[in-house]
Amino acid sequence: MANTIENIVIPVVNLFMGTLMKYVEEDKMHDVADNLLDKLEELVDGTGTKIDDAVFEPVFERIREAFNIPDGED
Repeated sequence: MANTIENIVIPVVNLFMGTLMKYVEEDKMHDVADNLLDKLEELVDGTGTKIDDAVFEPVFERIREAFNIPDGED
């Protein structure tokens, strides 16, 4: 499963950062990324299924770790 997660995480992180860099001013990037991740996490949590939790929660965690964006829910 780790390889599968890595195969998902890398393209998602690349897409995420590419989009941020293209459309968001540098000084606002951290806040926008945090808010976007919060909304995505809420969306995944609200589905009521465990499959998307297992797939996407590790992706969100890795993005937060890679770019030092604390969750704030700890």
